[in-house]
Amino acid sequence: MAEIEHIWRSPKRRELMEELETAQVFENEGVEGCAHRRGGKRNVLFVAAEDLESLGVAPGRVKENFTVRGADVMNWPIGQRLVIGDAEFEVSMVCDPCELMEEIRPGLQAELEGKRGMLAKVLKTGRVTAGDEVVLGHSFRGEDAGSARTQRYGRDRGRSLGASSAAQWHSRYFVKPS
Repeated sequence: MAEIEHIWRSPKRRELMEELETAQVFENEGVEGCAHRRGGKRNVLFVAAEDLESLGVAPGRVKENFTVRGADVMNWPIGQRLVIGDAEFEVSMVCDPCELMEEIRPGLQAELEGKRGMLAKVLKTGRVTAGDEVVLGHSFRGEDAGSARTQRYGRDRGRSLGASSAAQWHSRYFVKPS
């Protein structure tokens, strides 16, 4: 099962992230109180805890809003729907590592290639709490769209999410996982 391990927001730009136990996210905006909150398709950033660990980087350091445990985040396809807590998201794009990663550690920008995470749009306002399950729904780009890793980097390691709780699927555009 994939779950939210950490929740982060930036009180001011270019400052360290602060960890939250729970956060309100707003449709087409992002995490309440985050200096990076904005409209468009870059509302929030999801990063795999396992990718951070493989690089020796502490959660929150790459400016993610959600650190996810148990999911290969980079394999989520563009258009993938997510239900977390009572909020809903749609994966919108790969987050390319920028030069600011070099301030954390020289060489980190290159090391993060293919591991920086996925940006998403908030589709439904709601509350997300650390420990919430990440429930995958249908992708609007279709099941054959491929993973973001394949689309961006030409390789696919396959999905690593296990079966999700059937009680959390949303009947409008989500189906019971098989």
